[in-house]
Amino acid sequence: MLALVAAVLAPMALADRQIFIPIGNKVPFNAFRLEYMLLGRKGDYDAFATFGVTREIEAELQFERIGPRPALSTGSLSYTLFNPVTDTIPGISVGVRDLYNRTQFGRFAYLAATYRIGTEGEMGADFMDVHLGLGYGHDVFPFVGVTIPLSQQLSLIGEHDGTQPTGAVQLQPHPGLQVRWIAREHQTIWSFRWTARF
Repeated sequence: MLALVAAVLAPMALADRQIFIPIGNKVPFNAFRLEYMLLGRKGDYDAFATFGVTREIEAELQFERIGPRPALSTGSLSYTLFNPVTDTIPGISVGVRDLYNRTQFGRFAYLAATYRIGTEGEMGADFMDVHLGLGYGHDVFPFVGVTIPLSQQLSLIGEHDGTQPTGAVQLQPHPGLQVRWIAREHQTIWSFRWTARF
């Protein structure tokens, strides 16, 4: 069944996301991630199913429900040119988010880079990631983000999508499982992510 879903989704790919911004890295080949975001208002959510289809391509479907309207679905397209190599080269991805122009952020093309900085365990993990990018949708906009590990189980995440800042505290209670408390403008968002290999 997963092979069939991956084959159907192969044309729709997306570079991985930090919270909302795209980054220059991807879910590994032969892996998948499910994510569910409770968006703060009763009944509002974003749900994502992400597959590492090849070493360069990642397929993601998004389902979003905001307000009284029914849930909408969309796909995105991306190609990861390079994965980041710590202290050496950045990961670089190009793509188009929200091909059907249905979600709250709308359709935009982007170029995203992730630079991985080695910390040699000084910050609780072996590296921190810095993300930079440029998007083009209704306007041209820069975006930036950082992930700072405090331990193997706890990280701080911050980003600015060209419109507003977003911050998160991420807890990883078990390998492959991440729980995030996200603050964005006047919203409190909870995110639950599970990653596994197939």
